[in-house]
Amino acid sequence: MDCTWKSLSKFYICFFALMVTACGGSNSSEKTLVAPLSVEDIEIVDQESAIVSGNTIKLSVQFNRQLNAPQQLGIEWVSVEEQSIIATQEVDLEEGIETKLIQLTTPEIDTAQYDTAHQLKIRVSLNESHASSSGFTLFVPPPADKLLNSNGNKWSNEQQSQRVWDEGVLQVVGTNFDLWPIPDNPSWREDPFDNNTWLLYYHSLGWLYALDYEYETSGDVAVLQRIEFLIMDYLKDNPRAGENNYMAWNDHSVAWRLEALTYFYQKYFRAKWSAEGKKVQLYDVFEHADELQILLGDDRYFAHNHSMFHAMSLYNFSFVFPVENELQSYRGDAVERINELFDEMVNNETGVSVEQSTSYHFIAMELFIEANDLARTMTSEPLSGLDTNLGQMADFAAHFIYRNGLATAMGDTNYNRPIWWNRLERIIKDGDIQSDYVDFVLTEGKAGKSLEDNYIAESDGYVIQRPDYLITDDEVYTFTDFGKRLFSHGHHDAGNVIAAINGEQLLIDIGGPYLYNSPKREYYRSAYAHNTVVVNSQAHFTNDALLLSADCQGKLCYSLGKIEEVNYKHWRLVVTVKSDKGPRWTIVDLVRPNSSDLTGEGVAHDFKLIYHMAESTQVEGREDSTKCQRLTLASDKVFCLQVKANISQEVQYFVGVENEEYTQGWVQPAFGTRSPAPVLEFVSAGQKLNAVSELRSSQLAEEPLASLQAIDEDSLSYELDMGSHILFLADVASLNPSVTIMESQ
Repeated sequence: MDCTWKSLSKFYICFFALMVTACGGSNSSEKTLVAPLSVEDIEIVDQESAIVSGNTIKLSVQFNRQLNAPQQLGIEWVSVEEQSIIATQEVDLEEGIETKLIQLTTPEIDTAQYDTAHQLKIRVSLNESHASSSGFTLFVPPPADKLLNSNGNKWSNEQQSQRVWDEGVLQVVGTNFDLWPIPDNPSWREDPFDNNTWLLYYHSLGWLYALDYEYETSGDVAVLQRIEFLIMDYLKDNPRAGENNYMAWNDHSVAWRLEALTYFYQKYFRAKWSAEGKKVQLYDVFEHADELQILLGDDRYFAHNHSMFHAMSLYNFSFVFPVENELQSYRGDAVERINELFDEMVNNETGVSVEQSTSYHFIAMELFIEANDLARTMTSEPLSGLDTNLGQMADFAAHFIYRNGLATAMGDTNYNRPIWWNRLERIIKDGDIQSDYVDFVLTEGKAGKSLEDNYIAESDGYVIQRPDYLITDDEVYTFTDFGKRLFSHGHHDAGNVIAAINGEQLLIDIGGPYLYNSPKREYYRSAYAHNTVVVNSQAHFTNDALLLSADCQGKLCYSLGKIEEVNYKHWRLVVTVKSDKGPRWTIVDLVRPNSSDLTGEGVAHDFKLIYHMAESTQVEGREDSTKCQRLTLASDKVFCLQVKANISQEVQYFVGVENEEYTQGWVQPAFGTRSPAPVLEFVSAGQKLNAVSELRSSQLAEEPLASLQAIDEDSLSYELDMGSHILFLADVASLNPSVTIMESQ
C-alpha cells in the first residue's frame, strides 16, 4: 500500500522484527505459547547523509509471525531535539502477511528557516510493541512559490498563458520581437531573429511559467505533460559539453534557466519522478549549478549584474537540493559572492552604480533588495545590512531624475521614459529605504531635505546641478559626465552635457544599446551619440575623464573637467545660469595637442562639436554658427544654440541619417526600436580649438554672446565674460585649476 503525506527522500528504511517464541517443557499436557504479534527492532538500511522532505521513502517491515487478521501499523515522525511527534499515520496491514513494503512521503514541517537541519527518528508501533530507528537529518525545502523568480514572472499571467498554450506562440515580453510559433518538438537551434537577446529569453525557459499559470488555472494534465516534455527535451538536446546554440549555455541563460528548473522540480517533479529516474533526469540540472559555481569566480563578471544573477540562482537552488549543497558548498560560495557584489556593483563613496547606466543603477538597487529578501525568506535573516548603501543610491537617484519623472538615458537605457520616480518610489517601499531627498520630492517639500543645488559624485565624475533650486520654482537642470571610461553598460560619453527645464529636455542622451549583437549598437555607444567633442574622428575614449571642479553660487553653477587621450587634451567648462528671462547654458571647450606646447602650434586636427536634441524639437538652422540655431520644443518654448570659436565652424544638421558613410540623429525609445531626432554638429579643423557654445532662451538670444579672452595662453588662463557674470579660469592646465565667479554690477 502506498501512503503519502508530503514527501521525504529516496532512501530505503527497513524494519526488522525478531521472532520471539516461548517453548514449554517435555510434558505433553502443556500447550505451546505463541508470542504476541510485534515489531521488535528497526534498522535503517542504505542511509545517506540526509533525507529531503518531499522525496519518497520505502519502509520494509517484518513481523514476528504471519498476521492472522487485518491490523493497523502506527508510524510516527519524532523530533529528536524537541522530543515531540511532528506527524503520525496509520497503515493498513492485510491478513496473512509477514512482511510489508510501504512507500511514504515525509510530512510537512512548518518552518520559516529552510537552512535548518532537523534531527528526526521514525517510530513504529503494533499492538503494544514499539521500535525506533536511529536518528537522521531531515532538510525541508521551501515551497515553489517562495523560490526566486526574477524572469518567469513576465509570463506568469493570463495573456501569456493564452499565447503560449492556446495560440502556441512565444512573445519575448518587454521587447518588440514579433510573435514566434513554438514548434511541437523544438530543435533548440532556432534563431528566427538572429538576435542574442531573443535567444537569451528563449533558452532561459522562463516562458514555461505561462504554462504553469495555465495548469494552475485549468488543471489540464496535458499542460503539465507539455512542461515536462519541454524541460526533458531541452536537457537532452543541450548537454553542457554539447554543440549547442551559442546562447544555450550563455552565463545569463544558465542562471535564469536554473531558476526555472529549480521551480518546476520542486513544484511538480520531486514527487512525480522516481528515485531512479531522478538520478538520470537531475544530472543536467546539477550541471547548471556546477557551471554557475565556476562563474562566481570569473573575472569577466566583476562588479557586473550578471554575477548577481549567477549567485542568486545558485543560492536559490541550494535550498531545493540541500544534500548536494552540503557536498558542494553551493550556498556558501553564492553568499560570499553576493556580499562581494554589494560592494563591487556600487561606488560606496557616492552610492552610484558602477555600470554607468540609468537603468542599471535602478536594477542594482532592485537586485540588492531581491537578494536580501530571498535570504530573509529562506533563513529569516538578510544577508547584509544595506541601509547606508541603498540610502546613498536613492539620494543619487533623487537628484538624477527630473521632477516630471524623466531622466537622462545614460548608458544602456531607453530614451524618454517618464517612469523613474514611480520606480524609485516602489524601490524605496520594497527595500524600506530611508532617503530625506526622496521624501522631500515625494511630499513636494513638506518633509525631508531639499535637493542640493550642486550634487557631486566626485569619484564617478558626475555633477548634477540645479541653480537656486526651489521646489516651487522652475527646475533648471544640468548633468555633466567627466567619468570613467566605458565599463559594462556604459558608453563613450566623456564630457557629455545634459540640459533640461522642468523636465523638458533640450540636450539629451539618446540611450541604447539598440540591440546587443547589432552593428547599430556601435553608434549608440560612441562619442558621436553624445554631447561632446569628437577629435580626429576618435569615436572611443580610452582613458578616464577627470572632474576638476564644480560649484554653485546663487543662480550660477559650473563644472570643469578634463579629457586626456593619446593625441590631445580637452578641457570643458559648463556654466548654467537661472534668470527671470529663462535658463542659459554656456559651454567652453579648449582642445590642445597632447604635448607640452599648449598654444596648439603644429599639426591640424579635425573637431566635431556635437549637440543632440529631443526628437520633438524643431530646428531652424543657420549657416553662421554664431547666429541663432532656433530650437522649438514640444512646449513651444524657443531656445537658441550658437557657437563662437577661434576657427571657422561649419554647421551640419542631421535627422535619422544612416548610410555607408555616416550614422547620426537617432534615439532609442524602446529596446530594438529607434526614432529620428535632430543633431547639430559644428565642424572645424585647426591646430587648437577654443569654442564657446551658448544655449539660451529666446528672451536672452538678443544679448551678446559670452566672450572668452586669454589672460595667459601658456597656462590656459582665461576670462569668460557672460554679461551677468564674469568667470576667471586660472591655470586650467595645472593639477589645481581655479574658477572665480564675479557678478557684474
